[in-house]
Amino acid sequence: MTDRAANPLDDYWRGEFTLQQEAPADGPSEPLPIELLAAPDITVGGRNLALLLAPVYRALTD
Repeated sequence: MTDRAANPLDDYWRGEFTLQQEAPADGPSEPLPIELLAAPDITVGGRNLALLLAPVYRALTD
């Protein structure tokens, strides 16, 4: 038998846990779903909406 709690959440609530950063993804990432779709004919300030939103979408999904 080990000293570890039977319920893993017990360690969490006692503060006995370590946050670990995920390793970076290997190689280039796959295209975003928004990049795979045909660009709509919606413009904002003369710029294509899909192109404007792509960097935001990438930041939210990384």
